[in-house]
Amino acid sequence: MKPLFRLYEQPWAGLYVLSELLLAISLGFPTLILSSLPRSHRPRSSWSIKRTIMVATIRQLLRVFAKTRLFPGRHEFAVLLEGPGFKSLWVEPAHHLVRGQLKTWTSFTGVKPARIPGYWLDKPGLNIPVGQPIQPGEKILYRIHGGGYVASSARPNSPVASDITKELLRTCPQFCRAFSIEYRLSQLEPGKPPVNPFPAALLDILAGYTYLTDTLGIPAEDICVCGDSSGGNAALALVRYLVEARLHPQEGQERVPAMPGSLILMSPLADLGTSHETPGSSIYTNSSSDIVPLEIALASTYRQQAFLGSLDPEEALVNPYLSPASKHSTVSFKGFPSTFISAGGAEVLLDQMRTLKERMEADLGDGLVYDERPDAVHIFMGLAFCEPEKSQALKRLADWIAG
Repeated sequence: MKPLFRLYEQPWAGLYVLSELLLAISLGFPTLILSSLPRSHRPRSSWSIKRTIMVATIRQLLRVFAKTRLFPGRHEFAVLLEGPGFKSLWVEPAHHLVRGQLKTWTSFTGVKPARIPGYWLDKPGLNIPVGQPIQPGEKILYRIHGGGYVASSARPNSPVASDITKELLRTCPQFCRAFSIEYRLSQLEPGKPPVNPFPAALLDILAGYTYLTDTLGIPAEDICVCGDSSGGNAALALVRYLVEARLHPQEGQERVPAMPGSLILMSPLADLGTSHETPGSSIYTNSSSDIVPLEIALASTYRQQAFLGSLDPEEALVNPYLSPASKHSTVSFKGFPSTFISAGGAEVLLDQMRTLKERMEADLGDGLVYDERPDAVHIFMGLAFCEPEKSQALKRLADWIAG
């Protein structure tokens, strides 16, 4: 029997958002301010009242997004943002890279390579022509945005995602420009086939990387791949594909691009399964201190179902492309480039990031740098109110890039 109404359908979604807004103004904010006056009542005693309020507000906003599915950026992969101040182009699909396990997944899910938008962003004060050859000492930042594979955008005016990119361009002298790919976002509605499930995002991210290495001829060692949250998950999948494809070349097929010179993972999603959802784990103990609500963090949520599509949920437990930190499998990181992981001690994903750190450290040794800020939240380097942790982490990252 069809339910009387669904919160993700109009007009119910709009009415729900309006009611939540009115409730927050009339009751939520005043109660939160009063309850946060004693430091002992804040999620972290080191937090200011401002940070306490900001974290709770973002968490509630994301909770509303999860219930209504009014995720920003969902259809932006189909439209190229053009106009003054935007350096945009269409990126052609990399059909020749659909091979091996990736070909099996595309055949099973029906996902096909597609043309998607890409955006360039320059360091403040610079105006670099698209396609200009790389300069001595320069490194190209290849950005992969987060959003749980169901939200956000690569557009230069996208909140948080573009803020992270701009901070890296501002802080790291070697980064003069960044390229971001508008990979397809997943969607799932009752009674309808999944839209853009795995491996759609991986296909698009591979196309963006191939654009840099093959179309523009940028040396792979001068490319730094950077992903935040689910973008970190996608960045790991990209590198894993390159490692495995180069280890097992197929006769008669075009070459696979070389490995990037470095990898930056900001609050990476590293386990799409349930192996870190145990009593006493960070996904529960940090549920009141992070911006990510439990409704989004758990593996059984909409974003997981939309991304996995028709794949067996058990696949997420053991597939290294989906859950490289899963406790249910042994995953190798041999052949991966030097990696910087940024994590916050107040994150719900903290435990899986620590597992990822241990595994990468075992194979990379000193090639891995793990930076954990005790009271920082998810993707804190993109949040202006997360000081001094934000500036401290950016400084350490800039020093790492400089070598």
